[in-house]
Amino acid sequence: MSETTIHSLREEILSKKRAGCAFPLISLSTKHAFECGDFYTLLTMKDWALQTGLSIIQILPLNDLGWGRSPYSSISAFAIDPTYISLHMLGINIYSRSKYIKSCKINIRRVRDLKLGYLQKAFSKDWGEEMQKNIDEFRKQQTWLDTYVAFKILYEENNSYHWKFWPEFSNYEKGVESIIQERFRERFYFYAWVQLLAFQQLQKVKKEFETAGIFLKGDMPILTSPNSADVWSRRHLFFMDLAAGAPPDYFNSDGQNWGFPVINWEVMKKDNYSWWRERLSYIENFYHIYRIDHVLGMYRIWAISGEGLPGKKGFFYPQHGVSKEDFEEVELDIKEFEEAGLIYEYEKGKYIFYWDFHLYPGYQALTEEIKAKFYPLSYKYIKEDETYWKASGEDVLDFLFSHSNMLPCAEDLGAVPGFVRDSIHERKIIGMDVIRWTRSFETGEFIPAEKYRENAVSALSVHDTSIALAWWHEIQDFDRKAFLKLLELKEEPKAEELLEEMLAFSLSTNSQFSINLLHDFISERGLQYDKENEDELDILVQPELHRINIPGTPEKKNWGYRYPFHAENLLENNKLTKKIARLVAKYRS
Repeated sequence: MSETTIHSLREEILSKKRAGCAFPLISLSTKHAFECGDFYTLLTMKDWALQTGLSIIQILPLNDLGWGRSPYSSISAFAIDPTYISLHMLGINIYSRSKYIKSCKINIRRVRDLKLGYLQKAFSKDWGEEMQKNIDEFRKQQTWLDTYVAFKILYEENNSYHWKFWPEFSNYEKGVESIIQERFRERFYFYAWVQLLAFQQLQKVKKEFETAGIFLKGDMPILTSPNSADVWSRRHLFFMDLAAGAPPDYFNSDGQNWGFPVINWEVMKKDNYSWWRERLSYIENFYHIYRIDHVLGMYRIWAISGEGLPGKKGFFYPQHGVSKEDFEEVELDIKEFEEAGLIYEYEKGKYIFYWDFHLYPGYQALTEEIKAKFYPLSYKYIKEDETYWKASGEDVLDFLFSHSNMLPCAEDLGAVPGFVRDSIHERKIIGMDVIRWTRSFETGEFIPAEKYRENAVSALSVHDTSIALAWWHEIQDFDRKAFLKLLELKEEPKAEELLEEMLAFSLSTNSQFSINLLHDFISERGLQYDKENEDELDILVQPELHRINIPGTPEKKNWGYRYPFHAENLLENNKLTKKIARLVAKYRS
């Protein structure tokens, strides 16, 4: 794989229709790992990709989670979680105790703490002038590093409490890094060394992928945890009084409040997007392709004003809003509707309508004459808003596209407005099509493979959905019959055959890439499950037990999934490997 210009790298990636495999790195262990997946897993999966014909390996964000679990709620937009460091690659031969994996759950906090203990011993053993010199050189190269290390130490000293509750250093000031380094010198250098080690190991993975002709696809969330080094030290880049979330939908009638501060794009633009430039520059050391999580948020974001409020109390930010004068034009008193709880003032003189105001008793009590005047105000400035949103989002996307060699892919799932889809299409940015949701707007029927848009990734499942076989068990009979017809099957086959047909369909779509969850490749038995728990561990038997994340549910119930086999077991299962290789060669060569 050539190290070349922006266009030639992207052209190389886009030169053919490719197939790939996605998985949370922490979830896929190897026989050389310490109880969870690490960077050595990627080297093993590179070999499996070569055997199967896959040319893209996709992983979730790798950022440091502090004491948390969700890869989308990190304490740094830059730092890598130490859990992913391979002790084996470091020459520390401490492996999991059991030959077979006995549980699909990982105690992430326990594994992280134990691994940090082993890393601390390795650091103390090798600490000296030469190591300090190497760390100091890395610190000079990575301008974010000292601030992150200072934050991490303070985060731990304050038992992970939000920085706004810290008795000292709650307000970031330049120079705090030097103070923390002086107070906690060894710890400061240890955490900087951990980041250097993670950098070196992941960069080694990228180089080995390039030698093999495999592309590594990473994930870059656009939102950042409020309790992070970035928000602590650069809070002027965020609206601290607005929390990002999602409006009500089919899956969640209350909407979602994620708690992440809303990005102040105007301030970032004045700074020439320096934070984004720095982030892109860093992840480019590791990835060839990157996924922009929640790309819609670059155009507009669902924002909730007020701590602890449900998502349905939010609004699209930014927006024009309506004014007292707008109400007076139609001879309405704005105060009456504010007191009825149908609208509220989010900025001085600017009012927005609650998402579901039309369902509230206060609205139902209005006369039809008043409704006829009031309701149109809720969308009076929609055209102006959409014009602004489109221009703002395109400015950000154009910046990202022109300041990195990596190929960007946009996560454009959900209720995405037409102007966003048009914008992404005009820029030929790769979007996302999940097969269970890719249906005709007119009829609701599943779309045949040849009708899929070309500039997209097709997938049976993603980390926020049930896996393919579990979805099959969830759906109604009419959907099941329709999907069998799509697969050109007269009757429902056994689980192994059904999953193979599903995978074949995904690979056969018109999409540029077909990247499926690892779960959805496992259409054969014989992956050496622990015999005592075989029914629970076998993906084909109880697929509903093999879920990664359920959006809108507590973090502690999610993200701790572990595959019930080692990565090496995939290499050892010749029947499965040959089956996948045959399908990839048929549809993606």
